[in-house]
Amino acid sequence: MFRLSGEPGISTKADEKLKKHRLIRSFRLRIFLIIMAVGLISLAIMRHSLLYDGSRVTVDNMTSEMLGRMRILSDRISEGAFSDESKSNIIRSDMQTIGDIYESRIVVTDSDLRVVYDSYGTAVGEFLGAKAALNCLRHGNPVSFPAAGESVQLAVPVKVTDAENHSQVGGVIFAHLSTEGVSILAEEKGRRSSIIFLLMGVFLTAFAVFVSVLLVRPFERITKEIRQVASFEDEDFVESGYMETEEIAEAFNEMKSRMKMLDDSRKEFVGNVSHELKTPMASIKVLADSINMQQGAPIEMYQDFMHDISDEIDRENKIISDLLALVNMDKGASALNIENKDVNIMLEGIIKRLGPLAKKNEVDIVFESVRQVNADVDEMKLGSAFMNLIENGIKYNKRPGVVRVKLDADHRFFTVEISDTGIGIPEEERLHIFERFYRVDKSHSREIGGTGLGLSIARRTILLHKGTIKVESIVDEGTVFTVRIPVVYIADESTSNKKKNNGRRKA
Repeated sequence: MFRLSGEPGISTKADEKLKKHRLIRSFRLRIFLIIMAVGLISLAIMRHSLLYDGSRVTVDNMTSEMLGRMRILSDRISEGAFSDESKSNIIRSDMQTIGDIYESRIVVTDSDLRVVYDSYGTAVGEFLGAKAALNCLRHGNPVSFPAAGESVQLAVPVKVTDAENHSQVGGVIFAHLSTEGVSILAEEKGRRSSIIFLLMGVFLTAFAVFVSVLLVRPFERITKEIRQVASFEDEDFVESGYMETEEIAEAFNEMKSRMKMLDDSRKEFVGNVSHELKTPMASIKVLADSINMQQGAPIEMYQDFMHDISDEIDRENKIISDLLALVNMDKGASALNIENKDVNIMLEGIIKRLGPLAKKNEVDIVFESVRQVNADVDEMKLGSAFMNLIENGIKYNKRPGVVRVKLDADHRFFTVEISDTGIGIPEEERLHIFERFYRVDKSHSREIGGTGLGLSIARRTILLHKGTIKVESIVDEGTVFTVRIPVVYIADESTSNKKKNNGRRKA
């Protein structure tokens, strides 16, 4: 039986999966795991060093001490002490003592490896076949290596001097050193270290939890502050936990300031657009009502009224066109229709169309063409951008005033410089003039007309042409816009591929 999406329990599995995914990606969990990993690895290395490395060092020390004592015994036997009964008893007593101390069996053989002394007293007269003894007799050097079980075989040569005063190996002192005591001690240490390791693990877990919570706390404070922001009017919050959290707080405050500015611009834009859209409609309504009230009026009056209605419709259409252009740019629907065009003719046409507006505002438009320029452009979009810039120069100019349009080019770029003798733009406003909905002279903006979108649309169009636009201005002296655009347009690879794909779909 199917459940509706609004019924309880329908998203339980999805919620659990989301919670697990968020837990895995948790910064706090990662800090905890890092501390635990570093701590446990360190404890394991220390435990291994204490147990295994310590046991090896102990065995090496015992072996070294045992070999030293065996060398002393070998030297005394080489001096003939073993043939002297009184001295021989002393040596046997020493060997017995050494054997008891190190829990080892000591055997002395002759040159044929026949046992002449055994601390256990069971192998006298027998042949010794231990590998360490054979190697020692053969090479004449002390030998030690691990034997089967927990023991080490040691052998030291007994050198004698023959009649010709030549030294040779006359026998071997062999010892079977037991390391069982070291192993038992290591096991005891292992048990103790396991308990300590467990306790340290518990302490490390608690420490990791505490540190992970402590380190993440500033981020939680930032998250809480951000979630409590009810409006852009709220005061900026300060976080002094870490340098990184301070930077996050500063970045958020900056973003909030920009969002506030954008929100204010949006509200102002909505008010402006509402007024701009209502004003032509109101004028059209008044004119239409006037026509209806003038029964039998002459044809000239009707023509004047219709002319005014047509102007108001054009004004309404301009506002709507700007809004549609902005929406299209936001949607990425700003594909250019690139053709090779005469830029001189394009600018002359724009200046001619703006002639009546310039005459009305007592502004002279001067066009200076340094050279003939042909370039790859979208004539309609780029022409609209230049018209916006020149029209602004006319509207925000003084009476009488001048707008100069200068066209120049090199082998790569063409440049259009539009300067006016108008009111200028304050320095603090200059950074925002290309922002959408932004207007510099807010007190006269409704009288002058426009929606605050012209410069934003112009800049976007110029950027689509891979060009740049710069502005320089001095208050009460004038403004200069400099537009620089490549003569040859090179489309992006992604744009070309997109056009190809669209063409294939249509085919």
